[in-house]
Amino acid sequence: MDEETPSVGVTMADVARLAGVHPSTVSRALRGDTRISAEVREQVREVADRLGYRPNPLLTALSSLRHQHSQHKTPTTLAYVLREETHVTDHFKGVKKAATASGFKVEVFTIGSSLSPKRLNQILTYRNILGVILAPLPEAHGSFELDWDKYATVALEYTFLHPRFDRIVPDSFQSVVQVLKQCANYGHRRVGIVLSHAVHERNEGLLVAAYEYHVRRDNRLVLIEPLIVGPEGEEAAIHDWLLRAQPEVVITSNRIMSEVRKCMDTLGLDVPRQIGLVNLNADPVSPEHAGIVLNAQMMGEQAAYHLVHKLHHNQFGVPASPVSIQTYFRWVDGPTLIPAKEMERPAVYDAQQSAPASAE
Repeated sequence: MDEETPSVGVTMADVARLAGVHPSTVSRALRGDTRISAEVREQVREVADRLGYRPNPLLTALSSLRHQHSQHKTPTTLAYVLREETHVTDHFKGVKKAATASGFKVEVFTIGSSLSPKRLNQILTYRNILGVILAPLPEAHGSFELDWDKYATVALEYTFLHPRFDRIVPDSFQSVVQVLKQCANYGHRRVGIVLSHAVHERNEGLLVAAYEYHVRRDNRLVLIEPLIVGPEGEEAAIHDWLLRAQPEVVITSNRIMSEVRKCMDTLGLDVPRQIGLVNLNADPVSPEHAGIVLNAQMMGEQAAYHLVHKLHHNQFGVPASPVSIQTYFRWVDGPTLIPAKEMERPAVYDAQQSAPASAE
């Protein structure tokens, strides 16, 4: 028998009879249910492969739905876990929307001075909450400890570092590439990027990597050394970088947007008449800046759908090979970027005696 071609007419009952188990055991074993011993799961899989049996995915989904309705009079709860320093955002709106559509409800748990990870673990265990979504942490990279083997877990964004779980992340690399293409299409050549150290680390260096990669490939653009600034001395570093690099457009993010604008004002750089400004996390409703809108709600939705999938397939604990699912973004025009031909060169640039620092 060709193992790649399922036999016509082979049923779950046939597998159960040959394996010496009940048909329901076959169903659970083929789904990887850990309530079935590893020995029996392997025996069932071997018999199913030998007979060429393949489950009907539509019947499997229907069975799962019936089981949920029979077992749960009220929706099963998913835990959305925050840190005290953060707050509920559009991520949560997406999580709640998708969870509700899948027959689940979501409850927020905030780890901090009043709720330790140990206490949270006790609460989740007592209430039999098996699904956990980890909201982005306030720091660049961090973690906390739960009894992870008990839970199906999905993380949002890049911040939760240890252990590594399946995660839903923005396509940070392509977002910067899109910004650079847009700037070049507007006729700009000297486009620079300024990031806080926290944002640089939170995105695992992908923003700067994308900047350097694309500028080297696009001969319309000039490579300017990226500026990564720490929590101290941000304004002085940005001020000096602006005079040295003399960019036509600056790419940055909300984390240090106010500092960048303040330095531009101090130098008399008019936005957008003399210098352009692009936000890597622009407001989706009424953008004050041109830039990228990251669809946080979509990220939340995908996190919930992925978690529900893991619960239905009994995928608990730390995955051996975690996956990252990227969500896309969209460009929005805003009042901080205009075509190069409509701009004028800043007088403060001409006043500099040294030439702009750049690397071709």
